[in-house]
Amino acid sequence: MISLLYEGGRFSASDTAAVAMILQAYMVGLVPYSMVKVVAPTFYSLDQPRIPLIASVSAVAVNLTFNALTYRTLGAPGLALGTSLAAIVNLTILRVAFRRLVGPRASGGRGREGLALLVANGVMAAVIALLWALSERGIAFVQEAAPALAGGLRAVALALVIGAAFAVYAVILRRFAYPGADLLVTLPRRIVGRLRRR
Repeated sequence: MISLLYEGGRFSASDTAAVAMILQAYMVGLVPYSMVKVVAPTFYSLDQPRIPLIASVSAVAVNLTFNALTYRTLGAPGLALGTSLAAIVNLTILRVAFRRLVGPRASGGRGREGLALLVANGVMAAVIALLWALSERGIAFVQEAAPALAGGLRAVALALVIGAAFAVYAVILRRFAYPGADLLVTLPRRIVGRLRRR
């Protein structure tokens, strides 16, 4: 995706590889960062605004310390990884504090939900790896014969791979009766319906 969007001119293949490493480091903290945005507001409704503040300050301290210790060796990916570690620390503090304030969450079905996510993500990753490897072979063949078409073909291939991966992910979650999976399965149809109404 980075190659498709940015590579060309002064943005070389080595630049693409460097940006990919940074993006991978950010991905480590994507889920924790998103969950912080969900969990933190609950403390304000519980009249406990200090807890998100403590969690946030702790996360900043972890980020700064990690970056100060590793920026010379890890470079830009290290800065991104520091941000991800900070999000993990932030979420951990919030979850521990929430458990002490409210009590443990009912555990019914959590094991099955975790298994569903594990299977769905694993199969989706395998589908992406397989389809993209096949796509790259086709694109390489076209690039030799008609280089001008390679960029457009790569965009089409990327869209198809993303669509197939999403479909596999949603269907597996629905097979496990994962909460909200039905909404995922019907999402493409609802998007198309809205676009048609416009």
